[in-house]
Amino acid sequence: MPVHPIYFSIDLGETFTDLVLLDGSGRVYIKKIPTTFHDPTASIIASIVRFVARREFTFDDIAGLVIGMSVDATPDRAVTCVVELDEQLRKVGFRAPLYLITRQGELLSLEEARQNPDVIMHPARMGGMVAGRFFGKQTGSEKLILFRMGGASANISLLTELSAETSVLAEQGQELPFGGDSYVRLNAAGMPEILSEHARHETGPASFGRSAPGESQLPTLTDVYLALGYLNQDYFLRGEIPLHPEAASAVIDEHLARPLGVSVEEASFRVVHAVEQLVAGIIRDMTGEALDAESAYSMLVFGGAGPLHACGIARLLGVREVIVPVGVGVVAALGYALRLAEIQGKLPQEVHRSTPPGRVSEQDFAALKGYRTVFLDEDLVPSSSPIYDRSKIWARDCLSGPAIIEEHETTTVVPEQSYVRIDQNRNLLISMR
Repeated sequence: MPVHPIYFSIDLGETFTDLVLLDGSGRVYIKKIPTTFHDPTASIIASIVRFVARREFTFDDIAGLVIGMSVDATPDRAVTCVVELDEQLRKVGFRAPLYLITRQGELLSLEEARQNPDVIMHPARMGGMVAGRFFGKQTGSEKLILFRMGGASANISLLTELSAETSVLAEQGQELPFGGDSYVRLNAAGMPEILSEHARHETGPASFGRSAPGESQLPTLTDVYLALGYLNQDYFLRGEIPLHPEAASAVIDEHLARPLGVSVEEASFRVVHAVEQLVAGIIRDMTGEALDAESAYSMLVFGGAGPLHACGIARLLGVREVIVPVGVGVVAALGYALRLAEIQGKLPQEVHRSTPPGRVSEQDFAALKGYRTVFLDEDLVPSSSPIYDRSKIWARDCLSGPAIIEEHETTTVVPEQSYVRIDQNRNLLISMR
């Protein structure tokens, strides 16, 4: 039986559903699965059973479950979905209390959520703020720019008071209506425009290869990342969703490159740069200080798409440090688990992942997976970049950019003239030069 309590959390998102198990010592276990809407509870239950079965504990050891509804649905439908999920969990032996987290960071029982369902919708930003406050304390960063970008949305917050009450955190931040699955088109001036509309759940981006023959589809940001070499076509969600570079290139060529008279790579880079300029401009407006004030901040990034843009945004702002925390792709769900532990008075001192297997020698650097051609700079000179497996990087290892760091939930793009240090808890600390 575990010595420490086990906290379980689920973020039911528009594109993916995130599962997190956190024990009282701070060890975290994570899983990201595609969200299914035709029968979401059946898919989630099967994944939960497999997820818990791989651990050294059972359902009986779990102290509580927190669910966040980040999915686009009516509040009543969201509550109905959780009721169904709760019923199915009880059938497979789950006994712990179940809560829903609100946008204000409160935890409600199912009955309380039924009475006021509106407050449980879209709490991911709050989860990120709770986790951001925790990681800020853990890494010693007192002024943080929190940037989250998922599949269908993004948000930005400034965190300057790490002792702030959760109710104060709820009042901060700005939502952005785009994410990795958002469509891209050219506006009337011929500039890339990121749309609030995104790929349908059934088909996903063009690079998923699920579109019906002859079906017209706009490119998404995910297609752009693949065309620039940022994503591994065989390792998206650890290979659970194979990607098709030719399909991505085709839609980018049709809708962006040919109309502009440029290559697929140049069109894709313009899109990435447009996203980063937009986010950097919003952050400048939020700081409300001199343009060089951002250099006093560190940027804490999370979400599946956030680490693909973080260093580019930081460079535009003059931010000198980017933090890619443990569980970066599931930080909202991690924040829910931390909130439950906090309320129960058992918040761990740190959050960490298991250390990878030992090395034979210092030269035995198993994290290096190989090399891939990527396009990282506006001159579009292809770079043969080393590709690293984050799960095999040791604490206190150091890496230099350019580099691509892959993990199950996300990919981190590390540009040239930057330096990566892995701290004792295996957070990535990227120094921008």
